[in-house]
Amino acid sequence: MKLAAALVAALAFAALPLLTSSNYILGIGVSALIFTVAAAALNLIYGYAGLLSFAQLGFWGIGGYASALTVMTFGGTFWMGVLWAALINAAVALVVGYPTLRTNRHAFVIVTLTFALLVTLIARDWVELTRGPMGIPNLPAPSAFGHHFANTHDFYWIAWAFSVAMLALLYAFCSSRIGRTLTAIKQNEPLVRAQGISPMPYILASSATTAAITAQDARALLFPLPI
Repeated sequence: MKLAAALVAALAFAALPLLTSSNYILGIGVSALIFTVAAAALNLIYGYAGLLSFAQLGFWGIGGYASALTVMTFGGTFWMGVLWAALINAAVALVVGYPTLRTNRHAFVIVTLTFALLVTLIARDWVELTRGPMGIPNLPAPSAFGHHFANTHDFYWIAWAFSVAMLALLYAFCSSRIGRTLTAIKQNEPLVRAQGISPMPYILASSATTAAITAQDARALLFPLPI
């Protein structure tokens, strides 16, 4: 039943560009798709693993800046920016998560909040790299197979395809043995350890996956949409 409802919702969103040509409505649709994926990614680490993570805000920023700098500073493409943002965020999630998870869940919350604040300070004050409050202007429209997604109508299809792919990935992840183990860890971690299962690899996998998806999500929201 839930899968059928998800398919109906996906088809309804797919029909939106066919029902209206309003850039305003399509822009709202793009934002809805992007934030739906962001919420689903947060649900993986919080809803399944049971870890309250404020680091998603930091990962959002890192993903956005990493991908934008890939294009504007290093001459890469939109798709290279997506890849680098995901890889960098996954690596950062592992580096931050491994030592933090060796303490306790309360420390995890404090560290993730501190991490998000630190990323905010770096983005604001490292003006030579990020341009600080001015941001990074003139981001080019993405292109694929010779087609430039230069307007809201075209860009909507990227957001829709990305959202469907990421939600399907998260559904497969949560329905797998990993997702069931994460739920068991959340409900009774001592019992899981007693069964000879180490929670660390599963939680790190969920953290890295969440960070990578959040990075790509931020990248999709960067491009200016004409209203």
